[in-house]
Amino acid sequence: MRGLSLFSGIGGLDLAAEWAGIEPVAFCEIEPYAVSILKKRWPDVPVLDDVRKITKNKLEKAILYGKMERKYVCENCGASGNFKDGRSMVQAHHPDYNKPLEVMWLCQKCHHEWHKNNMPEERKEVMPDGSHETIDIVYGGFPQ
Repeated sequence: MRGLSLFSGIGGLDLAAEWAGIEPVAFCEIEPYAVSILKKRWPDVPVLDDVRKITKNKLEKAILYGKMERKYVCENCGASGNFKDGRSMVQAHHPDYNKPLEVMWLCQKCHHEWHKNNMPEERKEVMPDGSHETIDIVYGGFPQ
């Protein structure tokens, strides 16, 4: 199992995680002394310095900051409208989870039809060195 460690400190929790069979694929720590300890203990594991740069949903941020426009009409059938709870019936669909900004805007019916005939590309995390690693678990300490 592979893990991403947040607020890693000097890696105490990460030692326990390793003993439990979790391999760290990246740490996130900003304090220089703690970073030096992490690099000494795990020289081949990248250390990220800003937790705010780690995001699960780049699409939401791109829409929020005006870098991408949210669509309200299904690209496949032209349907539009809202569900009873107010959500748009047209949702972003990712054919390749590794390309979070390449989406198809589909209604629920067309989304289900797409999945009947296709398999999306499995998601892998992109590490700071550009490599792709699957992350099974995200864990961490407490920020100060």
